[in-house]
Amino acid sequence: MRKERLMLPKKFRFWLFEALSLRTMRYVHAIPRRKATGLVAQVYDMIEEDFFINGSLISRSKVPGLMAGIWTAGRETVLVDGHLDRTTKEAMNAVLSQVNDCPYCGDMLISLVHAGGKHDAASCILAENEAHITNSTLRKRLTWVKSIATPGTKMGGSKGKSGPPGNMNGFQHGLAAIQKRSKEGPYAV
Repeated sequence: MRKERLMLPKKFRFWLFEALSLRTMRYVHAIPRRKATGLVAQVYDMIEEDFFINGSLISRSKVPGLMAGIWTAGRETVLVDGHLDRTTKEAMNAVLSQVNDCPYCGDMLISLVHAGGKHDAASCILAENEAHITNSTLRKRLTWVKSIATPGTKMGGSKGKSGPPGNMNGFQHGLAAIQKRSKEGPYAV
């Protein structure tokens, strides 16, 4: 016998989620779906096709080209099959969101890790205790993400260690430059 789940109607559920997620944004104000035109409306259509409208995905809507580029890159890296499964990618993004102190994104991504069946990992990420994740490969990947995203942390990544192989100095300098520009640039908060 099939168990029925009671849910809000899809259209209302997504409207409610969009409205609530937009309220969590303190410093950036996105263009609401009903007011979106041109490239912004096209990107919103693509987001709705693969996911759903929410504050983290549309927070750059006032700079349409930037939002389109970020959506495209994000979609391709997370939703398209490649070297890592989607749930691992969501776990890595959840840890990054915690480092960035974005509780909304962290909670949303942790729920996607649960949805992907990695309940142990999701619980450990929520508790910010990745060292207790039983899957050693995932644990190393999450430790690497935290190490490259946390200011003042030594970079992993030399041969034989967790993370990508090779010299990461170029990445570290690039990351520092992006962080500096985000504090000083035209879109600084």
